[in-house]
Parts: sequence; C-alpha cells; structure tokens
Amino acid sequence: MVFIFVIGIFCIAATAAEIPPVDKQIILGPIDGYHRYYIHVFNVDDIARVKINTQLIATMSFKNDSGWIEITKYLVEGDNTIELTNENGPENGWAYGFDLKRDDSIIWSDSCGMAGSLGCEYDDITTGLVYRNIITLKLVTISPTHIEKKITLGPYDSYHKYYIRMQKDLDDTSKVSANGQVVATMSFRQDSGWIEITGHLLEGDNTIELTYENGNENGWAYGFDLKQNDSIIWSDSCGTPDSLGCKDDDITKGLVYRTIVTLKLIPFSSTSASALAPAANPVPTQKPNSTPAQKAEATNSDIKPSGVFLVIIGAFMILWLFKKLKTPK
Repeated sequence: MVFIFVIGIFCIAATAAEIPPVDKQIILGPIDGYHRYYIHVFNVDDIARVKINTQLIATMSFKNDSGWIEITKYLVEGDNTIELTNENGPENGWAYGFDLKRDDSIIWSDSCGMAGSLGCEYDDITTGLVYRNIITLKLVTISPTHIEKKITLGPYDSYHKYYIRMQKDLDDTSKVSANGQVVATMSFRQDSGWIEITGHLLEGDNTIELTYENGNENGWAYGFDLKQNDSIIWSDSCGTPDSLGCKDDDITKGLVYRTIVTLKLIPFSSTSASALAPAANPVPTQKPNSTPAQKAEATNSDIKPSGVFLVIIGAFMILWLFKKLKTPK
C-alpha cells in the first residue's frame, strides 16, 4: 500500500513538472488558406522555440529578436499545429513574446514580462519549461481563385499562319492546347519564342486552351501572345516573374489561370484572293467591229472641210466643160 502511494506521488510530481506556469490552447480560423503567414519571436528570456506540425522552425536565445519568419510553406490545408514554448534558465525570472501575421496583418499576439528585467508571473523563478501555447490554425479549402476567361477571335480567312508565345514564372507549368491536342508545355521559367500552331488548326471554330498552374512556392505570373502572320491579335499577361505576382501576390497552388480562345477560320475566298493578288498589266481593249453603214458614216465624218471645197470646184469645172462642148462655134 505504501509502495503504491509512493508511486502515485512520483506520477503526480512528474505530471506537474510537464505543465508550465503558462499553458494555453487556442484555435484560429477557419481562415482562407491562400495567404502568407509569418511568426515573430521576441522578448526572449531565456530560450524560445517554434514548432509547426511537429517540425522545429526556430530557436531563439536570451534577448534575441527573430524578425518576421515566413512559415507558409510549412502549413497545409486543414488543421495546423503551431507550438510555441519558452524555457527559463537556472537564474532569475523569465519573459516571452510571440506574434502571428497573415500577409500584412497581425492576427494573434502574446507577450509577458521584460527580458532581463521584470519576469512573468510576479517574477517567478521556475526553471525549465515555463510557457507553452498550442495554436490550431485552421486553413480551409475554398474554390480556386483562378482567372477564367473566354474570348472569340475572327472570323479570319484560313490562309494565314498562327503562332503562340508563352512567358512564365519560376517552378510552375504553362500549357497550350489546340483542339484538344497539347501543342507546348513549359515547366520552368523561360520565353518559349514563337511556336507555329497553324498545322493544328482547321476551317471553322478552333479551341485554343491556355492554362497556368502555380507550384509549391511563392506567387505566380504569366504572359501569353497570339500572332497572325506578323501581327499580334491577342495578348494577356499578369504579374512580374520573380517579383510581384498576380492578384496581390496570391500564392494559390494548382490551376490559377485558364483562357479558352475560340478562333474562327473561314474558307479562303476568291474575293480575298483577288484582293491579295498583285495588280496585273492592263489588257488593251479592242473596239467592236463596225457595220458598213457605221464605216461609211465614220468615213464621211473623217472628211476634212478642204476636201469638200475641192469636190465642189471640180463639179463646177465639169459642168462648164459640158456646156462648152454643146455650144456651136
């Protein structure tokens, strides 16, 4: 009986040793998971630690300030456990300070005492673990905040050539499909240059699908151009690669952009052909054949006034000679 009592005393003592003077559990959320999160550790006396989902993220010693440490990549959709602890050394009191920030707004903060001066809990001198806070950060799955567009181009005559160009951000994936067939894929940051897609197009309605998927880190940016012959007929871009991303540097993962372009191509028409053909040398036009009457009229109309005068003089001379011959001598 005495043995059992002694064992019980030891168990109670051991359990009590695991419970610090400040022991908290709080829940934050549910919160939209598509943000950036940061932790700040300050006012440390003597050792502070941060664990996220059991992984040690930061350890700070006496009077050190961590600044803002981004913890976004350690978080998952659903419940996240952020464990904050503080341990006191063998001398004097203890103090702590923690902040949690979403994007640019502090959503939770806790601090006590002044490091190296007045300690918490009336300058309590408990050694070992003196503060523990288990934060459950709930990040919910929401409908993707991706960009969705539908546009129509044309109709254009089908004799043109068409090209697509892609520019993108680091660690992500861009795809271009024409009529259900993948034309090009980019899986790292580069400029694809102009990729001809004419061979994938048909007369009628053509579906060109442009998509962009964001990777596991940072925001996203994209750029797409569509060219007909030497002229850009459509373009869309957002953000700056390796800098400010789209939608206020949104860090949504997975599909973030999709545009469906309907490109209408009509059969090559004779009207378009004649319009495009170079001007030919003019063909001399031939006058229609004239009738005898029209020829006589034209001949008469071509007689000059001097010819008429000579005809009249000749007629008078013939008449004079005729009278001369008939008059007796």
